[in-house]
Amino acid sequence: MFNILYLLLALILPVYITIHVRNKLPDPGFGKWEKILVFVSLMISTFFGLVVYYLGWRKQFPARIKTLVFLFIGAFVADLILGSIIGVLLSVSNLGLIQQSAHAKNLKDCIAIALQVKDGIISTSLQNACKKNFSGTN
Repeated sequence: MFNILYLLLALILPVYITIHVRNKLPDPGFGKWEKILVFVSLMISTFFGLVVYYLGWRKQFPARIKTLVFLFIGAFVADLILGSIIGVLLSVSNLGLIQQSAHAKNLKDCIAIALQVKDGIISTSLQNACKKNFSGTN
């Protein structure tokens, strides 16, 4: 459900902002809240947002394109940094669970720990390793 809402927000927000700005024909430039909205929408859908804004504003608002490029670069770098931090945090939390499963006393405990891992591929391979390690025991 969250993925569908995120996708709808990623598709609708840039289009809405572009249409909203195109209705302001004497271009007042970016306001503070417009910059924030554009930056957030570029963080949500970096490349799609850039394409929508560029195609929507290139002829009527060429001065906004320069600011848009800077906002795009900032959003792209912020996405990289945020994604890296989240990836490291998820890896560290999964590593602790993997270490716990290595010290499990029986198959049931090992599988229970493996099911807590957030990555499906790692969880499945960890469950298979548990079954292989405890294959001859009860």
